[in-house]
Amino acid sequence: MVYFRENPGLNAPINETAQEGAIIREISYLDRKKPFMTGEPLMDRFNLEDYFKWSLSENSIVLVIESGCNIAAACHLIASDRSVMINMLARNSFSKMHGAGTMLLNFVEVFAAEVLGIHKITLESLDRESLIKYYQKHGFVMHKLPVEDRKWGKLYPMVKRIASGVN
Repeated sequence: MVYFRENPGLNAPINETAQEGAIIREISYLDRKKPFMTGEPLMDRFNLEDYFKWSLSENSIVLVIESGCNIAAACHLIASDRSVMINMLARNSFSKMHGAGTMLLNFVEVFAAEVLGIHKITLESLDRESLIKYYQKHGFVMHKLPVEDRKWGKLYPMVKRIASGVN
């Protein structure tokens, strides 16, 4: 699997078990109309057009994992000097690629540490036991009390500190 960015100085190959031909890259204008649905009603209010618009904001990065011509998963990151926040991590239910969300989550750690030089990742998990356990399985811990959000319901703030030389 390879990470591709328009700026060749930031290319970061990654050695990870993945399906042949899968690529992690930044979202592009051409991705906007591709089919993308998670099966989670709260998240399906957003499509790849929204992800692309988010990518245009300052300190905002949207990474996608592409398999064939399809987007298998997408991740919206907001970077600051001290941390990277996963604002949205979603896998595409139309994709047949197994483990795309996990591959993208693992890559975010490498990307944050090796490309951005940031060793703290935060997120707010939806109030789904399976999601909370998923993030805990990947090393995230709750670091604040849950917060109530008008649009999203109860959110669980989680954090993961990553060491230098990840993977």
